[in-house]
Amino acid sequence: MFLPLCGKTLDIGWLLSNGYRVAGSELSKIALEQLFTELGVEPKISKMSEVDHYSANNIDIFAGDIFHLSHKILGSVNATYDRAT
Repeated sequence: MFLPLCGKTLDIGWLLSNGYRVAGSELSKIALEQLFTELGVEPKISKMSEVDHYSANNIDIFAGDIFHLSHKILGSVNATYDRAT
């Protein structure tokens, strides 16, 4: 499941607790740090091209400009969820 501009939405915790693998994008690194703190998870952070990759068990969030994400970086996406639509 891909969540564009996911910030620190509570939806991510719900999706993870219901067995979903979550990928997302966010511009704010502060929001991502708060998200992982609230999830109680220490992410592994690595640089991938022009974005930073925050990863942990079943969660991959890319920090930076969403237009710098590619299929090569993101991988396969089965569904996209945007609560604002």
